[in-house]
This record gives sequence, C-alpha cells and structure tokens, in this order.
Amino acid sequence: MSASSRPAHRTESAVRWRKVSDPGDPILSEAGAALRAGSLVIGPTETVYGLFADATQTEAVLAVFAAKGRRPDHPLSVAVASAEEAKRTGVAWDERAERLATAFWPGPLTLVLPLDADAKLGVSDAVLGGENTLGVRVPDHPIALALVRAAGRPLVATSANESGKPPPSDCKQAIEQVGPFCAFALDAGPAEMGVASTVITLAERPFGVIREGGLSPDAVARALQE
Repeated sequence: MSASSRPAHRTESAVRWRKVSDPGDPILSEAGAALRAGSLVIGPTETVYGLFADATQTEAVLAVFAAKGRRPDHPLSVAVASAEEAKRTGVAWDERAERLATAFWPGPLTLVLPLDADAKLGVSDAVLGGENTLGVRVPDHPIALALVRAAGRPLVATSANESGKPPPSDCKQAIEQVGPFCAFALDAGPAEMGVASTVITLAERPFGVIREGGLSPDAVARALQE
C-alpha cells in the first residue's frame, strides 16, 4: 500500500499535546527519547510547524511519508543543530556552503548539497528520495534546536501538513493534519514567520532556487558575492 493513502504508522493513543516555552523543559528529553525510539513529533520552527523524525531510521522516515501522504520518491530535508553537524551528514561542503551557513544559520534557509562520495552518509537512504543530494538546515527556534539536541542525531524536518495542503503556522493546525501519526506535539505558540524556508541547491553554480520562502534569493546571491 502506498504512502499516499495514509493508512499506517498511526499511534494507538492520542498525541501528547504540550505547551513548551523553555528549551530546558523535561518534555523535550521525553520527546527526544520518543524520536530515538522511532516515533514522530510535531514541533515549532521559526518558519512553520514541523514534523520531526529520526533521520537515521528508515522506518521512522517512511512513517513521515505515510503521515503526509507523500510519495517516498520525494526527498526530505533534515534539521541539525549546527553547521558542524551538517558537515557530518555526508554532504560535500564547499566555500559556498560555508558562506551561506555563516550568513544565514540558524535561519530560514535549507541548503541542498551534493553527497560526498568519500564520506559515510549520516542519514537513512530513504531521506534522499532517490537523489544524490541532501537538504540540511539549522532552524532559528530554541525549541526546535533543543529537540534536535535532545534526540542527539539529525532529524527529518518537513512541514507538518498533508501533502498538497498549506503548511501549518500553529500547533493545532499541525495536529489536525498529522497528529494521529505522532507521539508528541510541542506547542510554542504561532510560528513567527508563517512561511516555509527558502530552499537553495548548491548542486548548480552559483546556486539554484528550489523554493522561495522566508529568505530572499537576492540575499543569498549577495552573500555569495561578498
């Protein structure tokens, strides 16, 4: 049965919906443990509410596709806590990536980078959707960063919506769409920006725009020219 039919990976009990404002809240440790156990978690970013999963576990990644009703041949992006962690995912990190990470991370910029043929891939192949690139970003939200650190590994981070529907700007909207598939929903209030991250590919030179979002491509171009 295809992921687009959304039948499987539902949780047996209701999602645990919790208000959270402090990155030191113990609920984040619980959510991190749930992620390591293969569960999905709804959480805030500065852009929109995200659906998070352990990017190193194939079953968890496939559960994300099922929750969203998204075909598994579509790549997913991952969230990390720093540029140094991004470099350890197995991507080819060049001067352009370094400049953009320095200028805009943490922030609403996803960098899609070619894989480094000589490096070990730090995520499940299922994240790639058959591509030879990986999208990475460092979110600019204290709860999102605390969640990544609590999990202790790269996290799939995609908008917490059914495929084809607008991304949710608050936790309630996210729960209505993907809540039955999740163990936790971390509610930090409305997303600050309400639009998805800008997605830039460095598989092209100087760069290509996959999606315009919370950061102007002109700002990217200026950063690369400096």
